Amino acid sequence: MKNLIVIEGDEKYQYDDLQSLVKNFINEDYYEMSKKEKENEIEKKTIANTMLEKIKTIKLEKGITEIDENAFILYDEITFILSLAKFNKIVLLEKTDADIFGKYIDKQNFEDNYIIINKFADEIMKKYLNNKWINDSNWGEKMVSVEYSEAIVEVLDILYNSEDSIEEKIPKELIEFWQNNKSTTYKPNLDHSKSLNEMNLKNKTKSLITMIYLNYLCDDVEKEKIQLILKNNEEKHQKELKEKYNSDNLFKKNPHESVVKENVFESNAQIIEYKENMFKRIINKIKKILYINWR
Repeated sequence: MKNLIVIEGDEKYQYDDLQSLVKNFINEDYYEMSKKEKENEIEKKTIANTMLEKIKTIKLEKGITEIDENAFILYDEITFILSLAKFNKIVLLEKTDADIFGKYIDKQNFEDNYIIINKFADEIMKKYLNNKWINDSNWGEKMVSVEYSEAIVEVLDILYNSEDSIEEKIPKELIEFWQNNKSTTYKPNLDHSKSLNEMNLKNKTKSLITMIYLNYLCDDVEKEKIQLILKNNEEKHQKELKEKYNSDNLFKKNPHESVVKENVFESNAQIIEYKENMFKRIINKIKKILYINWR
């Protein structure tokens, strides 16, 4: 018997590895596709598996590890397969000693030759996403960029000046990774008597703080509200850009080139303002949690 068995209706499939399963259930050429092509393919497959039953679908943002247990998670091939199992679109069995999906669960008390992955789909997904964020190319490389290593220093400085309970909510593996990859030369000069908005933090630091809040500090209701705001703001912004720079106008000879440049600068400013406003929204929530002398 092979490492993975998938039962779909009356059909039964067996696979030696995850890649073979993905090729069969998503696309034979999946691993030769570009990142965008993979995203489009998974999105099409997700729609096909959720539309008729009106299953709630959530497109997960990068860095988010907390998931809605009542939703089909649209992120990558792993969350797609696990979502199929979660909603019993397939029955997914794995050899107990295979360590494909099973490596994310405690198997000490399992005596059967196969584990029914469906039962543990959400648990596996959460641990997989958390592990993926820590080991993502932006984080998992031993040599991170100077920009990230300096942002890590600022984040750790803020955490050290917060209540102990805040740091305790963040996975130890992530704290250890930060410790091992922080800059050894950058010395932040953060005045903790000021609010985070007034600290002149690096943009990467702001991104990290946002992700920490969404993943480890806020409750599910607040997380859903923020994710909805992010989604709506991004859709609105993309719509504005599409209207301003549509293909009909983009290649016309413009006698007022300076006006076009001005519009581009205006657009860039709007992007920055959008990001800053989103950060301020989240900071207003963090203020209630972080133990810093806000003024």
